Amino acid sequence: MIGTMKKTFLLASVMLFALSGLSYGADSGETEEGVPWSYSGKRGPDNWGQLSDKYSECLSGGMQSPIDIVETKTSTMDHITFYYYNNPRVAMKNTGNTVELDYGDVSDIKLGGKDYHLKKIDFHTPSEHKLKGEQFPMEIHFVHKSNDGSIAIIGAFVKEGEENINYKDVVKKLPREKDGFKMFFHRDLNPGKLLSESREFYKYTGSITTPPCTEGVSWYILKEPVILSAEQINDIRKITGKNARPVQKLNGRSVRESIKQLSKEELEALKKPAEGEEGTTETEAGTSEEAIPEEGVVEDGGGIKPADSDTQIEEASPEESEDIEVDESSEEVIDEP
Repeated sequence: MIGTMKKTFLLASVMLFALSGLSYGADSGETEEGVPWSYSGKRGPDNWGQLSDKYSECLSGGMQSPIDIVETKTSTMDHITFYYYNNPRVAMKNTGNTVELDYGDVSDIKLGGKDYHLKKIDFHTPSEHKLKGEQFPMEIHFVHKSNDGSIAIIGAFVKEGEENINYKDVVKKLPREKDGFKMFFHRDLNPGKLLSESREFYKYTGSITTPPCTEGVSWYILKEPVILSAEQINDIRKITGKNARPVQKLNGRSVRESIKQLSKEELEALKKPAEGEEGTTETEAGTSEEAIPEEGVVEDGGGIKPADSDTQIEEASPEESEDIEVDESSEEVIDEP
């Protein structure tokens, strides 16, 4: 009975994962229109706009992504509030052009009072965006979508350094073969831990970086890169290959740069009168009380969660993690040793 329920759950997850990809047409190599594309050759980025009328924005769009971030304007902006939670079950899929992690709508971010649900995380080698001409060995996209269809993507550059323990099991379990699918089970899969500690960012309006190159996407490129070891980067590169769209023209768009958001304690310290002076000092330009996390939420690792939440799951050792591979052709469940 338990085995049947488990198999039903896994097959349902396969269907949900496949359907979620249709919402974006991103990184799938073949969208719902059925027109295949790639990162090289006749179906490569230079020709995407000619492969289908549905892909016309790839050629004619004026707000395309990625871009080279060169000049920025410091600006006060709504900060990103993260409501990232542990999810013990994550669907992994190899699309042929990247690998995707589906977190199943259990994590969100809030931007300007609007909630965006985390739909998937995918990998690009090398980085698609550049920073003042510098291209990083990898870029990770955290793709979010609101109930009204708006898309917000958090991009994280990756630099080579020490091994990142938070990525250890994820990289190890990624499906290697095209169209491969796995349900990855782990007790401590908080997507916030896959980001850098600092959440300062560059923001601009662009597009999805794969066909159909839909515009109107809000991009938030984190200033602080994620650190992965050379081995971890190479392991992912072996799966994805080179899957970065070249940078696109800015076409007059501006890139805004967030300023440091002060903690509650820092704000209170700035409000205190200086010694021998009356009154209060002004806070750092551009900072406001809005930078303080909402009452009732606390930092939880890389994310923020309600203080009374019971979703925190006990950390598991690598040995406690497991994944189950699904052979979709035979619909059999294979337990890996």
